Amino acid sequence: MENSKPMMWMFAILCVALVAMSYFMFAREPVVVQNGGSSIDGISRPNTVTVSGQAERKVAPDKAILQLSIETKSLLAKNAEEENSIAMEKVMKAIQAAGVDKKDIVTEYYNIYPEQDYEPSTQRWVQKGYRAQHTLKVTVRDVETVGEVLDAAVNAGVTNVQSTYFTLSEETEKEIREELIAEAAAKARARATQMTSALGVNIGNVVAIHEDGGYQPPIYYAKSMMAEASAGGDAMPRNAIPDITGEDVTVSTSISVEFEIKN
Repeated sequence: MENSKPMMWMFAILCVALVAMSYFMFAREPVVVQNGGSSIDGISRPNTVTVSGQAERKVAPDKAILQLSIETKSLLAKNAEEENSIAMEKVMKAIQAAGVDKKDIVTEYYNIYPEQDYEPSTQRWVQKGYRAQHTLKVTVRDVETVGEVLDAAVNAGVTNVQSTYFTLSEETEKEIREELIAEAAAKARARATQMTSALGVNIGNVVAIHEDGGYQPPIYYAKSMMAEASAGGDAMPRNAIPDITGEDVTVSTSISVEFEIKN
């Protein structure tokens, strides 16, 4: 019996060692649930409710963007470029005379490329000359004058009105968006209050907030002017200034707000 005691002690020590090793190898942090919320890794998380609020408004546009092009053709690339430059200078002066600031007239695209025709008899492409194309981006800040600006540009030599679209200036967009965010936030809070009141609890501080919204400006294409200019017809007479107005711009925003719940 005395010889067996050392063996028993060794066996007991081995069991204790195995238990200790198992603890350090497999132990995990406990998740503690507290009143009014939970705690994970020592970080308290309150009970919350997430709601959304939307706001929308139709606004008259206060800015227009015009894309105007001049195309010139000549047997020599140099001549096509020079003719285009002369015509463009005349167009820019006419646009400025119509009330557009020089800084609102910028080059958007410029290219010179060869023109070729296919001759079936020889089954070859034959060089016919060169074409120069210069496209301007014109910002009109008085939308009431868009028709006058287009008329002046076409009469001065613009060969293609690629597009005309109405939108909002940066200042107007910022002002409207700030108002809509405040409106959407008020709607979100009212909705959260209504929901929690029905359950007999109250909302507390804001835990998180996310805003997402935007608008798509309506586009108006000056098709009649494009067709007339592209067909190489006479310039539009002064008594036929087009009446061009843009549709209202829809500005919208949507926010999601997470509120703390208080018992």
